[in-house]
Amino acid sequence: VAYVKAGHLSMKLAWPFLALSIPAAFLGGFILISDKAYFVLLALALLVAAFRLAMNASAKDEAGEHAAVSVPVSLGVGAGVGFLSGIVGVGGGIFLSPIMIIFKWAGTKRTSAVAALFIVVNSIAGLAGRILKGSSFGGEFLPLIVVAFLGGLLGSYYGANRFSGIVLRRLLSIVLLIAATKLVLALF
Repeated sequence: VAYVKAGHLSMKLAWPFLALSIPAAFLGGFILISDKAYFVLLALALLVAAFRLAMNASAKDEAGEHAAVSVPVSLGVGAGVGFLSGIVGVGGGIFLSPIMIIFKWAGTKRTSAVAALFIVVNSIAGLAGRILKGSSFGGEFLPLIVVAFLGGLLGSYYGANRFSGIVLRRLLSIVLLIAATKLVLALF
């Protein structure tokens, strides 16, 4: 909501990423995985993205030109990220954001706005797939959902209105590093 109010969300940029990500996240939600090698590769991909973002965070990148991304590429990236996010059980913004920034398809604030919408939509689709697969979620998840929702509101407000693009890129790098570390620790 904060990114929309601040004028950072571009539906022209967002819709192709979303179009195939929704059914892909739904289908990915049906797949339950336990392969350790998969988590190692995922952790490595997140680490590479984290370091790449941290090293390239400059005012020049934020103010510079952004490459136009074609609809077929956006559809493909959206489908791949949606499917992966459905399998892993995350909203997908953690994968989509670094891709958009590294390929310079948008500045950090516009990327954050697209990723926030992507996360909400794909989280719902992935959860629907998991529920239809037979997974159940007890009442213990309700406090986590409330905290995640409130954290999302607070983060989007500061991301849209208070933090510079460079600060957002560095924060995203930290989040990616934490996610990769969590994956590695889950292996042991």
